[in-house]
Amino acid sequence: METKSHQKRSSALFMLIFVLLVLGLTTTGSLYYLNYEQQYRSAIERQLAAIADLKVNAMVNWRTERVGDANTLYHNEAFSALVTSYMNNSTNAQIDLREWLQRYLENSQYDQVRLLDPQGVTHLVIPEVATEVSDAVIAQLPEVWKTRKITLVDFYRSETDQKVHLTMLVPIFEAQTGQLPVGMIALRIDPTIYLYPLIQSWPAPSNTAETILLRRDANDALYLNDLRFQQNTALSLRRPLTNTDSPAVKAVLGQTGMVEGVDYRGITVVAEVRNVPDSPWFLEARMDSAEVYALLRERLWLIVFVFGLMIIGAGAGLWLLWRQQSLRFYREQAQSAEKLSDSELRYRRLFETAKDGILILDAETGLILDANPFLQDMLGFPLEDLKGKALWELGSFKDVAANQTNFLKLQQEGYIRYDDLPLETAQGQPFFVEFVSNIYSVGHRNVIQCNIRDITERKQAQDALRESQNRYQLIFDNSG
Repeated sequence: METKSHQKRSSALFMLIFVLLVLGLTTTGSLYYLNYEQQYRSAIERQLAAIADLKVNAMVNWRTERVGDANTLYHNEAFSALVTSYMNNSTNAQIDLREWLQRYLENSQYDQVRLLDPQGVTHLVIPEVATEVSDAVIAQLPEVWKTRKITLVDFYRSETDQKVHLTMLVPIFEAQTGQLPVGMIALRIDPTIYLYPLIQSWPAPSNTAETILLRRDANDALYLNDLRFQQNTALSLRRPLTNTDSPAVKAVLGQTGMVEGVDYRGITVVAEVRNVPDSPWFLEARMDSAEVYALLRERLWLIVFVFGLMIIGAGAGLWLLWRQQSLRFYREQAQSAEKLSDSELRYRRLFETAKDGILILDAETGLILDANPFLQDMLGFPLEDLKGKALWELGSFKDVAANQTNFLKLQQEGYIRYDDLPLETAQGQPFFVEFVSNIYSVGHRNVIQCNIRDITERKQAQDALRESQNRYQLIFDNSG
């Protein structure tokens, strides 16, 4: 029973230690992952923000350069005079103007330069191709003449070639007064030459990253460029502004910074959204959430694996320690049991071979538990007649415990000695013994051991000596 209790306590202690280790390692792993996740998300935000800022700044510079190109014509009296002469059919002016405008095509940002009169009629186009002016450009002419400002006709699709273009409109006025409109220079821009590559490029290898340019068109977010995973989307793909889960819609509605949502493919993405200053454009730099958090998931599994191994290792170590302790405990128990068995064997041999009588009593009840063979022979009673009886029930010991009251005294004092105690055998033959009793514990039980030595011969010798002394004393007294 004690062994089982010890085993349960030991198992409970090791289980508690294991649970505490698991809780400690789990807490440490969780805190490490949460800290890593926070740092990782911050790094992703900084990366997307840096890319978005880079693209926005590049487009702002691009627009500034285009305005700069237009200003070289708009604020140039010599050019105004040359356009005026050309419109007046000057032969020299035709050659000079063509050479002047030809330089803009060498810029590689423009694919066509056109001179229109105030009514929108084409007077010169370089290169010379039979194409009509786009309706989107014609529609802007009245406003340009009214405001007298350089105007960028935003992304539109040409009716003739179905390609997407932008056009810088530069109004030219009569050089002397600066009031009379002379003509309109239309610098047509092919976005596939620089702008689209700028938008679609990504500074680091990625399987899903892309940049999207948008503008608001009525109640929709309009995509201005072709997309990485879907072609022919420029000026055709739209998202209603009610679809607020879309990062494109969030950008068009004025939200900035890091956002998450569902893109045009229905896939969850992480995006950095910006507006492009001094333009109707909005930028979305995005990556699939699966790619963004792939490394995070790998780190999570790595943490789970490492800390799982640590938990398993700790558990295995504790199990081995518990097993070693258990084996040592059982080995000690076995050794103790072996020693106890040897001790009991030695005691039993001494008990059975002793030349004095030994009587074992229950200290609580006074019942005889055992008697050695020498005492059985001394009293003439077999063990069966002695075992289980109270000491006071045996006439042989009537002087030792005449009643239960005297036995209580024996229990309390734990020691009684008689140097000359008369006993009787089963046949009624008297003899004298030396009687000594002691109380001690055996396990959880108190017992009284009575050692009984036959002193009949010594008693007889003493009596004979005393009688002889008395006889000699009597003779001595009578002789006087």
